[in-house]
Amino acid sequence: MVVYLIADNGKGFGYCNGCSVAGYKIPARTGKWAQNVHVRRVPSGEIALYNQKQKLYWSRCVDCDAKNKPNQVVLRHKTWQESNATRWTCEDVSKTHIRFKDVEGKYLTRDAELPNLAGNLIMSVAWNATAPAPQLWTVTTW
Repeated sequence: MVVYLIADNGKGFGYCNGCSVAGYKIPARTGKWAQNVHVRRVPSGEIALYNQKQKLYWSRCVDCDAKNKPNQVVLRHKTWQESNATRWTCEDVSKTHIRFKDVEGKYLTRDAELPNLAGNLIMSVAWNATAPAPQLWTVTTW
C-alpha cells in the first residue's frame, strides 16, 4: 500500500537529500510536499516504511554519526531485516490520526521547526501525553 503522511502542522513526511543539516545524509523531515511511503507488512505483524525513490527503509538511527540527534529517523537500510529499527507498529488514534511506535516503544515525532529545512526533522521519542500532537499523523492516498 502506498500512502502519504501529514504531520499535525500540515507539512508532509519525506526526506531531505543534500540539505544543510549535520549528520546522516538522508534524514526524515516534514516539508511543503509529502513523499510517498510504501507500507510493507513484515512477518512479525509489524510494518516497515519504504521509500521507493531512494530504495531504502525509514528507521530510527541507533548507531548513526554523532552529529545526528539521538533517535533521529533516516532513510538507511536496504531491507527491513537489516535492523529492528526499521519496524513499526501502527496505532489507530481516531478516524483521522495514527501513531507509529518503534520496537523500543518510542513514537515517530515531528521535532521543532528548522528554518534551514523549512520544516522539521523527524525523531522517534517517548510518548508525550501532555503534548501528543507532534506524534499524530494523518494518512492520505492523494
